[in-house]
Amino acid sequence: MSRRGKINFLFLGIITIFLFNHGCSKKDKVTHQNFFDVKEYSFYSESLGKWTKKIKIYNDLDTELIAEATYKSKEFRTAYNELYSKVYKLDSAEKNKIINDQIVASEISNEFILSAYIPNEKLNDFNKKDSIWKIYLCKNGDENKIEPVEIREIRKKEEFIKFFYTYTSPWKKIYIIRFPIYYPKTEKKIIENSPFKLIITSVLGSGEMIWASEK
Repeated sequence: MSRRGKINFLFLGIITIFLFNHGCSKKDKVTHQNFFDVKEYSFYSESLGKWTKKIKIYNDLDTELIAEATYKSKEFRTAYNELYSKVYKLDSAEKNKIINDQIVASEISNEFILSAYIPNEKLNDFNKKDSIWKIYLCKNGDENKIEPVEIREIRKKEEFIKFFYTYTSPWKKIYIIRFPIYYPKTEKKIIENSPFKLIITSVLGSGEMIWASEK
């Protein structure tokens, strides 16, 4: 084969590889789009929006905190279970186990997912005992504040968190915050038939996120 022929052969090979890879990419994208049907996903995104609140705390023009919190209500847990089961193609037994686990979890604590962005990353330490931030749960209009029993930073893979909690980003830290179900030494539930709120406060400022009552 002449030198010109070799060059033409090499060029044809490169074009073939490009077209093959390009074709595969399109096929992958179509598969991904078909995997998440918009109508199937909407029930979850509507529930996520309903049970998620947001606050921004400023000091003059400087941002001190941007936070979103999702209350894991029974409705939200149901929507989460449905979507999780679809994504991971769980069979009936696996799906029932997830549902039972969620029921047990909802009876043990009032649980929130908190996403927090703070420009000074060293201050994004809600899980530390000496954090400058305090978080309280209380009924709206009630001064009886309840402190969390647990604040834990989530370190799951970013794509997993981003899929289920779409407001997260690489610049935010994600926490699970758990509060007791009952007021101390009583059988009276903190969240029951009335609006409730999270209070986030520090020397940098404070804000409240208010939810309607869970039916």
